[in-house]
Amino acid sequence: MKVVKERLDVVVTVGNNFSSRVFEYLKVMWAFQAEAMTTDVKSRPPPTAAAHAGGKPNLRVVPHEGAEDALIKYRGLTLWMKEMDARKAGELQRLYAHAMQKPYKRDVRELMDVVRVYLAAQLKRKGTEDEPEYFFKTEEKATIAGLSYKPALSIRERTGGVRHLLRGNGDGRPGGDNYGGEDEMQGAEDAFALAVSQLIPLTTREQNFMSELFHLSPRAPKSFAHDKPPVLSRIADKSELMKKREAIKDVKLRGRLLELMEIVFEALPQELQSFVEYGTRTDATQAIGMLVVTESYIHELRGSDQTFLLLNVLGLLQKRLMVIFEKFMEDQLKAIEDTKITSKKRKGILSFIRVFPVSFDLSAI
Repeated sequence: MKVVKERLDVVVTVGNNFSSRVFEYLKVMWAFQAEAMTTDVKSRPPPTAAAHAGGKPNLRVVPHEGAEDALIKYRGLTLWMKEMDARKAGELQRLYAHAMQKPYKRDVRELMDVVRVYLAAQLKRKGTEDEPEYFFKTEEKATIAGLSYKPALSIRERTGGVRHLLRGNGDGRPGGDNYGGEDEMQGAEDAFALAVSQLIPLTTREQNFMSELFHLSPRAPKSFAHDKPPVLSRIADKSELMKKREAIKDVKLRGRLLELMEIVFEALPQELQSFVEYGTRTDATQAIGMLVVTESYIHELRGSDQTFLLLNVLGLLQKRLMVIFEKFMEDQLKAIEDTKITSKKRKGILSFIRVFPVSFDLSAI
């Protein structure tokens, strides 16, 4: 028994020393690959040229395939570490998430900056900084608007994007990344669809990659000794990273993955919320199109393991867009009510009458 105990002590000592070496090595590799992702601009086409010209931006977030291929070969070590020292394995996962936060933050902000430039150019070119003609206004605002002879865009020109989003692209998805031409892009809802059509796949792919690297899925191997994963030099079929995966029933595992995603994509919810506020600032009806896009992706991802997207991103966007639109409707009702309560003697047609046919056109669309 004494010999057996001594041998066990040796095994534990060697294992602890090796796990420390593996921990330090992988820690360096996480940082190295994250830095490479941040500084590698050769494979990233400049997305701002078309947007600055006021045209359709060629938006496409290039996936970090090089980093995926470089890191997937360590998934055997992460499984061994998980079995040998759960505390260090958890720390490795957090270190990875913090390392990847910087490049993904850059990706998200770069994309949203381009979309904002595009939207600002659209608003300037089409002169939509003023309140649209289909808004009911208070008596004072209506009088001022009535004195303006600036030609206004038709309601159908302003809401072409909503119709396009409702049509989709034939497979149940919004048509955010499949526009026929520059003239089809009308406003904030189209710019929002463009951004989301790139950010959702980017987020989905990274979560699926983390699940593979750290074995954070129900079908992941449990034991290095009995279920050792094959060593991969690269990911042969990268389309697997884009597939929808079933919801995770294990509460602890689901919470762990959500925690890591919140670290990696810390900037994503705030960037999208900020754009929603900007896009609905002068025209709250743009929230309708944004809501169509948001709820379409919620429907698509429902029942999957994408808890971060469903709760922290799309769920929060849905709530905020509903609040914006409900407030808009309250303001419209108040503006209509205000026309009834006045002692001012009127002559001619009431100023808000011209809004009804235009507003009806919007509801029909």
